[in-house]
Amino acid sequence: MPDSFLYFAFGSNLLTERIHINNPSATFVDVARLDGYKLEFNHFCKRWKGASATVNPINFDKSDARNETEGLAGRNDSAMDHVWGVLWRLNQSDMPHLDEQEGVQLDSAGEHVGVYKPLLVDVLLRSTGETVQARAYRIIRPLERDRRPSKVYLDVICRGAEEHDLPQVGLGIYAEWS
Repeated sequence: MPDSFLYFAFGSNLLTERIHINNPSATFVDVARLDGYKLEFNHFCKRWKGASATVNPINFDKSDARNETEGLAGRNDSAMDHVWGVLWRLNQSDMPHLDEQEGVQLDSAGEHVGVYKPLLVDVLLRSTGETVQARAYRIIRPLERDRRPSKVYLDVICRGAEEHDLPQVGLGIYAEWS
């Protein structure tokens, strides 16, 4: 088993200060782009008092029973076909902390019943153009409330995006939700 893993952050964990709260081993690797996905806010989060960020495939089937909600694609039906984020390297020992932070839960049959489900994605590194595989998280729960993220949550995301100099086109999607 490797002693570390790569994690693609696109929400509050863009901000170094935020990811280090529960994952002190996180070290910045690069800015990265996830192609074939779009950024959305799909599930009310008590911690942030607003909807949390997720990534959905561009061809996401809105009739999927696990994610069926009115207007799931929301304002971003014609949005970019990629998501900019930050690639972090974390110690393997931090994976349970990251899973807990993201609300990953399994039932007795091993089915995901939490808020987010981990997935492996291929991301393109900005500095080298190399493609690497990284862990990311996608919301699997249906919408329970208003899809707007809170101003505090958006502020943390935007501060992280600015800290790591994400492309301005990537920042525009956050402003659309404010």
